[in-house]
Amino acid sequence: MAIPFIQHNRTVLKVPIYAPQQTVWELLATPQGIPRWFALACEGEIGEDAEFRLIWSPNPRPEDISLHKVTAFDPPRRFGFTWPAVQLTFELARQNTVTLLKLQCTYVGDSTAVAELQIEELVGWTMHLLTLKSIAEGGIDLRTPGRTFSWDKGFITGM
Repeated sequence: MAIPFIQHNRTVLKVPIYAPQQTVWELLATPQGIPRWFALACEGEIGEDAEFRLIWSPNPRPEDISLHKVTAFDPPRRFGFTWPAVQLTFELARQNTVTLLKLQCTYVGDSTAVAELQIEELVGWTMHLLTLKSIAEGGIDLRTPGRTFSWDKGFITGM
């Protein structure tokens, strides 16, 4: 289950994950872990002030590659990076037998554009984080096999 909260230009999603915090961190914030739940591939270093690329298709064209700058890096607790028109910050905290994953998305831009983007991305991030949860807990990859993955392809529509 993902618990969403939207206020002004900020969206927060919280997901309880029944896996060790280090396991979740390795999926969330390493080039080897990210392709298991998010983009097709991740290239570059992930660390303080580093830049990395996410590749979204098997034969990528320039528009299938996104560049991101790390803005927060405190293993295994905090990881942040830039996203187009959004600042993403992931936080992990251990509570008894659960690792609580909190994603905060802070949007820039005018309020109408922000509101539309928040709704679109809420759906996408919910699916991505539930895929991460499933993988961390030893479950299946929730993405549609053999498809190009992005927030609107291969998850909800299956196309």
